[in-house]
Amino acid sequence: MARPPALDPPARSVGRTGLTRARRAAAVLAAACGLAMAAGTAPALADSPLGAVAAIGRLRAQVGVARGIVATTDGGHSWRLERYTSHRVHEVQFPTAKIGFALSRRGVLATRDGGAHWAHRGLRTTLAEVDFLGPRTGWGLARTAGGLEVVRTRDGGRTWKQRGEQAHSVCFTTGAVGWIGKGRKVLFTDDGGATWQPQFTLAHTAEEAVVHCTRGGTVWALFTDGAATSHQAYAVYASFDGGVHWLPELAQFIHTPRKVPRIDDYPGPFDVVSATVEKFLGLCVACGRGRPSLTATATHGRVWVHRRMSVPRGVGDYALMFVDRRRGWVAEADGRTTRIAHTGDAGVTWTLQYLG
Repeated sequence: MARPPALDPPARSVGRTGLTRARRAAAVLAAACGLAMAAGTAPALADSPLGAVAAIGRLRAQVGVARGIVATTDGGHSWRLERYTSHRVHEVQFPTAKIGFALSRRGVLATRDGGAHWAHRGLRTTLAEVDFLGPRTGWGLARTAGGLEVVRTRDGGRTWKQRGEQAHSVCFTTGAVGWIGKGRKVLFTDDGGATWQPQFTLAHTAEEAVVHCTRGGTVWALFTDGAATSHQAYAVYASFDGGVHWLPELAQFIHTPRKVPRIDDYPGPFDVVSATVEKFLGLCVACGRGRPSLTATATHGRVWVHRRMSVPRGVGDYALMFVDRRRGWVAEADGRTTRIAHTGDAGVTWTLQYLG
């Protein structure tokens, strides 16, 4: 997802960070040491169809849940049902403090008043992901018989047109400049998706790739490959000059030009908070009931800090978003239950704020 322009209060939203955005079944086996994943199967964390956390400033957040959207305006001390839906809302984003969009299997919801009122938009295709730059222009991935197709809207999500490329993820910073993740490649366009040029190719097999970008040319890419014995192969690369040069940042079971730390047994959603601050969620499936972790940097990846999280717990779908270096929310959804936790100290401690 692209970073929206700075606002007062700041408004940001990061969409889900699954790689295909199509949820895989996770086979969870009970073992003496806790939970262990069946060989060759990744937990839903790494393929999450959930990007349901949108944080707008330090006090306001909106989160997609099983039957709609819940919201807080007091930093999470209280939550209320803002919009009821008959299907899970798996993506929420606000390109500005007032303009917002949400996505479920029934299509796109839109608001122009900060969530006070939500209205359905027409939908002729099934979307796996959306990435809006403003009230009218947005990008997405549409599910087709041939795979996920890059699509664009210029009327606020009422109609979508294919842009002639398949991808696992899409991120635009302007109407012309954007990136997509596709297998072991990152592709770039500067003409609104009319043409795409390969910009980076991982020197290893990869099934899927997810990209996040910010205005100013910072691009992060998470590549994932096969999973076995409760671990998954992955590598994270970053570019700080618009994709001209790429540096390895995090990896497991994938060779990189230099030694780098890992995220966890499985990688999960990540948030490019700023040009220098990045947060990666990970999961240790064999740790009790499944325990997440946060791996973060505030130095362009020169120094990484890894912390195990106390809450939420589980092997469901995760979403992550920080409003600044210290404050953020994590949501975990398993079946019909959603858990929302908050940190105000860069992930050192977490407080469970919502269970419903």
